[in-house]
Amino acid sequence: MSTQGMLDGFDPPATRSAEIARVLVDVDVAHMDRPLDYVVPDALVDEAVVGSLVRVRLSGSRVDGWIVERTRREVSDSVGRLESVVSATPVVTPALYEASKRIALRFLATTSQVLSLAVPPRHARAEKEELAAAPPAWPTVTHWEAGQGWDAYPAGAALLSRLRDGTSPRAIVTTLRPHVRACLSEAVGATVSSGRSVIVVTPTGEHATRVARELEEDLGVPAVVSGGEVSPEERYRVHVAASLGRLPIVVGTRSAVWVPCATTGLIVIVNDGDDRLRERRFPRCDALDVAVQRCAAEGAGLLVLSNARSVKAQALVRSGWAVSLDPTPQALRE
Repeated sequence: MSTQGMLDGFDPPATRSAEIARVLVDVDVAHMDRPLDYVVPDALVDEAVVGSLVRVRLSGSRVDGWIVERTRREVSDSVGRLESVVSATPVVTPALYEASKRIALRFLATTSQVLSLAVPPRHARAEKEELAAAPPAWPTVTHWEAGQGWDAYPAGAALLSRLRDGTSPRAIVTTLRPHVRACLSEAVGATVSSGRSVIVVTPTGEHATRVARELEEDLGVPAVVSGGEVSPEERYRVHVAASLGRLPIVVGTRSAVWVPCATTGLIVIVNDGDDRLRERRFPRCDALDVAVQRCAAEGAGLLVLSNARSVKAQALVRSGWAVSLDPTPQALRE
């Protein structure tokens, strides 16, 4: 049987094996909400790591993007190339990317729109200083004593035991004002003592500052403050330090729920029904939405502390995803 040759211009494209970076470009266009393939030049192989910020060319324009995957495979000569690596620091961790995709799907947004909320703008000086600093040793909880706050709850001791053992319980707690500080300090202390980080989200910056100070006093462990109330430089510094596993406790307002701790053990939402915990920009997700998706993606624990339980928090209990922790009748009477 004779084989007819291909017509001019219809020959199969030439291919070659190359290092490929799958890049999520920072454009808010729904049909582009997927990683695109770019060849990694030999000079950028070591810098272009997963999570780093890069610059690529798309439709004739230079745009920023994040590398979400690295692979090696056969590609045609027409595939574009990375133009530069803006920052080799992996600011978008795989867990953060997964949580962002989940939020984007739930709120009909693009992943790049969600990441614009999750990742603060790069600050070169803060990044350089943080990378140059020596990594501190994981702190030891020195002042913590169990049982002072959670003794008002029948399941309080079991909750602390699971946090201390490295597991990740999910609980919606009806708080009593005299016990809030002790309950929070004990839960945070149990988690940090297991070698994992804690994120505490509060409605206001003033509240966050007070909680951070109280945790330092109660546990003897440094707590940093993040969120919209701190400077852009400090927020980016916290983001980088947390991704490197250097921060045991992060306290902040609604944007702090996105801080990418290397090993997130517990996310605490205080007064989750407060309107100030809802994002003002699209996709208008609130802190509890993000916390739930991060816990699902990272296997972290969740603690929602509020005097009056929100409908959304109670829905988590009714679905069986979280348990309800209520104080004893004696504690309520007191």
